[in-house]
Amino acid sequence: MFNFDNENSETPAKIKVVGIGGSGINAVNYMIEKKFDSAEFITIDTDEKALENSQTHCKIKFEDRAEIEKEIAGSDLIFIVAGMGGNTAVKIAPVIAEIAKSAGALTVAVVIKENADIEIKNLVPRADTVITIFSDKILFETVKAVSGLVTMPGIVNLDFTDLKTILTDSGNAFVGIGEASGKKAVEKAAKIALNFPALGGVQGAGSILISFTGAANSFSMQEVHEASMVIQDAVNEDAEIMWGMSIDENLGDTVRVTIIATRFNG
Repeated sequence: MFNFDNENSETPAKIKVVGIGGSGINAVNYMIEKKFDSAEFITIDTDEKALENSQTHCKIKFEDRAEIEKEIAGSDLIFIVAGMGGNTAVKIAPVIAEIAKSAGALTVAVVIKENADIEIKNLVPRADTVITIFSDKILFETVKAVSGLVTMPGIVNLDFTDLKTILTDSGNAFVGIGEASGKKAVEKAAKIALNFPALGGVQGAGSILISFTGAANSFSMQEVHEASMVIQDAVNEDAEIMWGMSIDENLGDTVRVTIIATRFNG
């Protein structure tokens, strides 16, 4: 069942994005250029020269574990972003996830899967959630959607405890993103998200997290309700579903729906 009465009454969560390896550094640079101000940024690599390309002030060589622990301490939510194709990210990401979880942070890895599953097998048990994507184009939107549920101005926001309920120890996750405008834009965007190739369907998911994003006047509560029913009809009857509505005036008349499905059977 959906609850349309949740409101965010908590202290804002402290969020950090950790970019690992070349792809992670590029992702962090992109977020900085896009003026993503909901999080602080850290970049980590084994190569000091690679770190010179980072636009963040916090650049750490991987061998300095004490510095990593210091920078992560006190965070509520840690995003680990990386391309799981090179040896650097495959080696570092599980260690950073372990440090983040040990520090008490909700640890969400958003990784670009470039090769076989073997490359994330050591990461999955160490992070709370590993969201696998297949293109760096949607990495930023995924991080923005998840963090926006608890940080962006919204008609309905999730409490951070709600986010933790869905994502803590939830294993592999997949994301679907849909955008639409015009008549029934929210419903159309929801259907596009449900059919997003990287999502691969929501059947078998035990938990669903939904983000509705648009300009303040671009959608109504009734439209969100109708779109929510479309998503609810597509998932298992006993799936746990949480959602939020965030305001982003930069979208104009476009509505974005992001679905994150996790806790899959088996």
